[in-house]
Formats: sequence, C-alpha cells, structure tokens
Amino acid sequence: MNLRLEDTTPIECDKCKGQLFKEVTLIRKASRFITKMPQDSMVPIPVFACHLCNHVNDEFLPPMLRSDYVEIVEEN
Repeated sequence: MNLRLEDTTPIECDKCKGQLFKEVTLIRKASRFITKMPQDSMVPIPVFACHLCNHVNDEFLPPMLRSDYVEIVEEN
C-alpha cells in the first residue's frame, strides 16, 4: 500500500476528543456445544480504547457486536 501520512485524517475519541488509543481486548465465550471442544472457549477480540478516558468508539467494535456494547461504551 502506497499511503502518505498527509492523505490520512485523525480519529478522535467520541467522548473526550483525545487522539491517542491503546489496544484492549474484548473477550467473548463460545459454547463447547458450538466449538465441539470439551469445554467452553474464550475468544479474544482486539479493540481500541481512548488512552485518556478509556472510551471505545463505536467504529472500533466489530459491526455485529456494536448493539451489544452500546450501553457499556456510553457508560465509560
């Protein structure tokens, strides 16, 4: 990919307007009946949270999980 920094736009935290983010992990449980494993499995999903206020912008969540985490994101 031939991408120049000046061709990009910054992303800000929707809550505090900060521009620094850290990677955090959302963990989901997968039933052993679906995975066919002897026990339930943990599925890590990396997302970004604001370094200043820990808010997770909606766009950082996987689309199919956004409605599940709206309340959590808004509380932070």
